[in-house]
Amino acid sequence: MDELLAYGPRLSLKTQGFLGRPSAPMLVLNGEKDTQVPISDLYMLMQSGGSAKWAWVNPVGGHTGRSEEWPSSRIAEQVVMPWIKARLELEPEKVRADTGK
Repeated sequence: MDELLAYGPRLSLKTQGFLGRPSAPMLVLNGEKDTQVPISDLYMLMQSGGSAKWAWVNPVGGHTGRSEEWPSSRIAEQVVMPWIKARLELEPEKVRADTGK
């Protein structure tokens, strides 16, 4: 357990220098009561600058926002998939605007 706890900080986006840098579009999911990834990490990421990010926070959720009312399947269907679909639908419009076609 000590070895695992010692390794954890190396996975930090802050420690690795990724905060505030350009990235792919990012949807960040969390719950205010997450015991694995503190909600403060989400807020730090969202406020770090760099590329645009989107967040979904369940105020009563645990890890990745899950709760009795919001199980993984509902989060996937009502949050993640619509977000992905919206990103994919933006691309053709962007291409048309860039090429004038």
